[in-house]
Amino acid sequence: MDNRLDLTIDQIYQLGKNGSEDLQAGLERVYNATPLGPLPSNMVNTIYGINHRQTQLALPFNRDNYGLTFFTRPRMNLTTNNIRFVRQMYPLLNTEPRSIQRIIRCLLDPSLAYPDTQYTNIQPVRSPYVDDLNMFIPLLSNLCLTVSGWPDYVVDTHTTPEGHYRESHSMVDSSVEVKNTYELSVSFRNIPNNPVTLLFYFWIFYASKVFEGEMIPYGSSLYENEIDYNTRIYRLVLDPTRRYVQHILSTGAAFPLNAPVGALGNFDNSQPYNESGDNVNIRFQCIGMDYNDPIQISEFNQSVNLLNPGMDDAYRDQFYIKIPYQILSFFNMRGYPRIESSTMELEWYVSYAMFQSYASQLADFANIQGMRNQTFLQYITPSSASDYKKALSDMDNKAPNSTYDGGLVKRAVNGEFSQDQLDQISQAYFASNGAN
Repeated sequence: MDNRLDLTIDQIYQLGKNGSEDLQAGLERVYNATPLGPLPSNMVNTIYGINHRQTQLALPFNRDNYGLTFFTRPRMNLTTNNIRFVRQMYPLLNTEPRSIQRIIRCLLDPSLAYPDTQYTNIQPVRSPYVDDLNMFIPLLSNLCLTVSGWPDYVVDTHTTPEGHYRESHSMVDSSVEVKNTYELSVSFRNIPNNPVTLLFYFWIFYASKVFEGEMIPYGSSLYENEIDYNTRIYRLVLDPTRRYVQHILSTGAAFPLNAPVGALGNFDNSQPYNESGDNVNIRFQCIGMDYNDPIQISEFNQSVNLLNPGMDDAYRDQFYIKIPYQILSFFNMRGYPRIESSTMELEWYVSYAMFQSYASQLADFANIQGMRNQTFLQYITPSSASDYKKALSDMDNKAPNSTYDGGLVKRAVNGEFSQDQLDQISQAYFASNGAN
């Protein structure tokens, strides 16, 4: 029997270089000719039957990405009149919109951006560095280093007393759900001006003053018996591409227990700088935990909608556009998240206005990244929302139109067409694809 491979390494290289769709088939033939067999069949066989010959399994280890950590914003009452009750909270009255104190105040009280001016004299308080529509605290998500302390699912057992022959049996005797309290330890990287430590300082100071009665929550929080300094921590574990959610964990509710200001007073004459505050370690008291419960997807999305109603399913297409996975890097630090329940894809959306403001740079970005999709260039010229959505849908589905195959796109990228010619080409493209 001839066991020689019918595909050489040089042939595989040429297939990959030319972008041939036969590459996968060629690689499968190579794997099939080895004792290990093809990778997919190894996975199936491991699940289906016993490896009674004890051959080595050609299966990789699970390599999930650590993913992202989200902290929802509390809704403390940081109105001017409430702050004036407590002297230590006075720094939050800083009127400079770009100051750390104003940023912290806006992050911890999202209601300040949209006060009820009809029945109160409260004026909006905003900072250009705080997105009023973002339900999460980017400062904490971006600087989070470690999170530890999540409980495991464990069941208690009941074991019967032994009989004459010392016989006994056991059974499950508890609920597996985590509804008790526990502590999470979260470490953050500190940055200049010490915003992380200051944020937690004011956070726990407010909570203690609410307990003492010196500060009061909003009336709606009192009416609903709501603890207004709670947050909810979401952990999204992603796949290696950082596109799909593999696991989701969340606390029921949580609040910080400490603000490590003591390290700021440390002194060491042998060191030029105080490095004890480089990392900020915060303990969170947590109540309950959910893991991979389908309702968590809905709760995550509803949290986003709470401060940004435009992200609701009924309105999202009117105000926001999904960023294609291929260009997510270009919109880093921008966008609102959403988990698609059918695919578990972590989607990111930006407004049409923001998308258009970036559009003039996108063609160069696509050219630099060597993106293969032929429709990418076209959506930077049309102005209507339907054209944008059509082009992005084509791009996300990797369905290039033959009209823009090869040389035409290259000539457009090289600037060989005038703006009027690009507009005509674009209109022809969308007309041929049925866009409104």
